[in-house]
Amino acid sequence: MNPESKSERASTGSIIWTISRRLAMVVVLTLAFILSAAVTIYVVFRGGNTRVPDVVGKSEIDAKRLIESAQLEFRVQHRNDDAAAMNTVIETRPAANSAVKKNSVVTVVISNGPAQTKSANRIDAEEFLVSGFWSTAARHHCLSKNFANSTLDNLKL
Repeated sequence: MNPESKSERASTGSIIWTISRRLAMVVVLTLAFILSAAVTIYVVFRGGNTRVPDVVGKSEIDAKRLIESAQLEFRVQHRNDDAAAMNTVIETRPAANSAVKKNSVVTVVISNGPAQTKSANRIDAEEFLVSGFWSTAARHHCLSKNFANSTLDNLKL
């Protein structure tokens, strides 16, 4: 054997070794990329989570339809609010666009409109009875006629 063929054979063996190492590196990197892509897709699109829809300002009926279509449970609370129209949503708990598990409870706060106040000349008779402003005869008359929830305008003494 001549010395040149031995060096050619060694260089051919080292070339094959280098190519196989590089090919193995490409395979490993490709598998790592596919695995990381699969994990990312799972985290972003996992089936157990959904977002709370933004229903503030909508009617109670529309809010219920949107929340139930997002596979969430609908609960209602009512509250007086001077700024919001009656029967419109003023708040949700959890807040809109929050990530929650499917079938979670979303509490929707519905406006009753402005708080109702009694006019100055329409005061419950019971308040007068308790405070002692009326005479004993008036108290007996109201209690015997069951006027405890009547107003001062309705009482005829």
